[in-house]
Amino acid sequence: PVEVCENIIDMLYSFPIMDRVENARTLHRCALVCRAWRVRSQRNLFYSVVLHNIEALQKFSAVLDNGPHLCEYVHQLTLMGRTLHTTASPLSLLPIALHGKLPKLQEVTINRSLQYLPLHPRFALYFSAFTTVSGLYIFDLTFGHFNDFARMINSLPALRRLVCNGV
Repeated sequence: PVEVCENIIDMLYSFPIMDRVENARTLHRCALVCRAWRVRSQRNLFYSVVLHNIEALQKFSAVLDNGPHLCEYVHQLTLMGRTLHTTASPLSLLPIALHGKLPKLQEVTINRSLQYLPLHPRFALYFSAFTTVSGLYIFDLTFGHFNDFARMINSLPALRRLVCNGV
């Protein structure tokens, strides 16, 4: 029965990041098996998305443009990488590239050791478009000014959980 296959596919989604890479490959393969497996596999693949650079952000945005049904599946977004402290940061372009595309986004995690995080003066205005984000997790990040940090937090109207470590 399809329900048994869906339960097995659900077991491939794992929380530890180490397991996700291997399981993501398997979920990609499952999505190609048949229509019955595609939706469940994609739902697990897109539940939590990790972006490392601008190229990944642009590809992700293009994937969402080509498959609008995938927008509903994204609940968690993590930004990691060495470029978060430069103008080539995916964080800088995130609110513009994904504006209106993630209606069910609940958590944003920003994780990287940095010396400085440059933000556009209107970043908070664009970031406020993520009206469903209730959790913001920031790790090992330095803001240029406390006001940048405050504006980022205040821009999320549904924010209920804020976790900061090494900020």
